[in-house]
Amino acid sequence: MFFYQTYRMLSVLFNASVLCVKDFVLDSINIFNRHLSGFIRWLTVEEWEHLRGNLPYIHAAVGAIDGTSH
Repeated sequence: MFFYQTYRMLSVLFNASVLCVKDFVLDSINIFNRHLSGFIRWLTVEEWEHLRGNLPYIHAAVGAIDGTSH
């Protein structure tokens, strides 16, 4: 099973304060939202009901966006 890094773990990894890491993550989310929102299409309730349950570990989700490098 995969676990995402916590702010504390990232702060140690990048030699930055936990607050700095948190601010960077939140700023990044705002930048992504501002510049990439045109690529996101929200599902209707009917589409969501049809698609949900396809992810084995997140039963109520209909998809995932992940920036993890594999």
